[in-house]
Amino acid sequence: MFPSLDVLDGMYNEPITGVAFSPDNIFLLTYGGYHAQIWRINTKSVMTTISHEKGITVAKFNPQSSSVATAAADGSIKIWQDEREVANMVGHTKKIHALEFSPDGALIFTGSDDKLGMLWGATAVEGTCNYRLEHSVAGHSKGVRSVAFGGAREEAAVQS
Repeated sequence: MFPSLDVLDGMYNEPITGVAFSPDNIFLLTYGGYHAQIWRINTKSVMTTISHEKGITVAKFNPQSSSVATAAADGSIKIWQDEREVANMVGHTKKIHALEFSPDGALIFTGSDDKLGMLWGATAVEGTCNYRLEHSVAGHSKGVRSVAFGGAREEAAVQS
């Protein structure tokens, strides 16, 4: 049984298409349209609003930090720390439907209408974390709709 269910209000009059809890369950990430918002759960207040030029299709918290990854309809992927964009990953050419962090937060797996799954690896440069393309999974006849990591980061799955 749930102790309480609340309504959060403040999402730019855009439909919310997804939600995610932070690893410590202190924050809630909501996204839809061109915006994502990070809410402090205990106060039900918006802490941060981030935006994409094209519609946000998926957003996730890094399981090992407070950073957030967002993916968009134009194929772009951005990493955010607070309100600041700290990385912009370019590789997909069409709408991204899937984004997952590895359990250790060092990899990101994305899937897109360009029929590719892409695996991105974290690199640290002067204290800033960035991600670079490590591997592409091609050969799908349709757009990639779902990606997942196994229990360890050595296993991953793609579904189109």
